[in-house]
Amino acid sequence: MMCYEHRTSSRATDRISAPVASAIVAGLIAADAARAPVRPRLVAPSAAAVLADFDAAREAEAQNEFLAAALDYAARGWRVLPCQPRGKAPLVKGGCHAGTVDPEVIRGWWRRWPTANVAVATGGASDLIVLDVDAGRDGYEALALLEQGQPLPNTVVFRTGGGGEHWLFRHPGGYIGNTVDHPRDGLDFRGDGGYIIAPPSVHPSGGRYAIDVDHHPDDVPVAALPDWLLALLRPPETPPQPVARDTSSWLGLLENVIPEGRRNASIAKVAGLLFRRCYCDPAVIAAIVHCVNEARCRPPLPAEDVDRIAQSIARREAQRRASRDGGNR
Repeated sequence: MMCYEHRTSSRATDRISAPVASAIVAGLIAADAARAPVRPRLVAPSAAAVLADFDAAREAEAQNEFLAAALDYAARGWRVLPCQPRGKAPLVKGGCHAGTVDPEVIRGWWRRWPTANVAVATGGASDLIVLDVDAGRDGYEALALLEQGQPLPNTVVFRTGGGGEHWLFRHPGGYIGNTVDHPRDGLDFRGDGGYIIAPPSVHPSGGRYAIDVDHHPDDVPVAALPDWLLALLRPPETPPQPVARDTSSWLGLLENVIPEGRRNASIAKVAGLLFRRCYCDPAVIAAIVHCVNEARCRPPLPAEDVDRIAQSIARREAQRRASRDGGNR
């Protein structure tokens, strides 16, 4: 049997010249590169570039008059917040309660809203009470009448974009709310829970808020609120008037029969009324409660049950009085 051995006289690659092979390999590499995604080269910024960007940001902040004013007010301890450009609505959640003196928070706000109006929170938060003179509602005439014989002290004054004025005073303590047309038409007060739009904000009419040159906070301190003006904001308290109480339900307990099923609650109610109103010896009150039980309850409760109810009410009333007296010390 004859076997055949197959042999190739030469390999296929032996018949491809070196230049042709090189061209094929180069083409394959190029095709693969065309299919591969292009990855951009990441270059870290130099320290000089970072400093240049920082300086540019600081220069932009320095040129923003709204931000500069907000930072100045915050440095004086006045809480500020951003409001709509040429408007009065707060741009931050919480309104005037979101006011802050934190310079980084303030810079962040005006980076986000570079043309936002500047508002100053009033009340105890900024130690400010502001008299708002509304020129459009005859505020200046009202102010002249208000000052007859008792002029306002020299203090910081802002001129509003609407032609009015804001007179700033120190907060007297306690709670001073906000008023409209009080103490006269055209005069409002901004206190706790309020705010004012401050210079250099822009009024909806296009007018600019400005600091009065003769009443600048760099030259004039914020004055104390005059006593006579405080009296208008905080009228004297009237003593509480006694309240007439409806005694019909109590009289009903004493005049009508107390049926079974309501005896315990009724005796406790009578005992509570006596302990709360009479301030007499507990033994006397217990004796009265026993009389009510005998006269009105059908059938009367056992004497020991009446004693137990009276003692329980007496202990509760003693605890209430101790808690009240201790809290008033």
